[in-house]
Amino acid sequence: MKFDDTAWERWTVWINSIKEDVSQTVNDEALFRSFGSVWNQNAAWIAKHQGDRFCGFVVRGYVARAALGIRRHSKSKATESISLARLLEQIQKCAPQITFNFYQTRYPKEPLGINWQSAAFGLLSTDGDTISAEVLGRDLERLKQSAAASEKFADKVLAHLDSDG
Repeated sequence: MKFDDTAWERWTVWINSIKEDVSQTVNDEALFRSFGSVWNQNAAWIAKHQGDRFCGFVVRGYVARAALGIRRHSKSKATESISLARLLEQIQKCAPQITFNFYQTRYPKEPLGINWQSAAFGLLSTDGDTISAEVLGRDLERLKQSAAASEKFADKVLAHLDSDG
């Protein structure tokens, strides 16, 4: 894969989409925890007034949203879908072409600003000069391992009615 301005601009759009989607999932988790706390504090009243069905509905909805959100970013095979896994795979293929000098042209040092560029680039580089395919490979593998159970649940239970689900 060739690294050029078109790839960089595509990845920039993807990163913003991924950030927005993951942020929403994290915010949903915080809201769901609050819902659970209210439910627990009022369990007797909710049960007495037949609210358990609604609470079950909320739980199922949150579990589906969270599992599908994880699945969405751990899959990379779809040719048109934006996912964290697909982004990492594409950057990994271009890793030796992405230099710190290029990075600095996109994120220049600000006069009197904090020099964050070296530290940020260093998270993806082993030599400080280019992105490391190995680092991205480890991150991709960690993503896939962490998401495996949620992905299986989403595939077997939510997306399909498999007999072994």
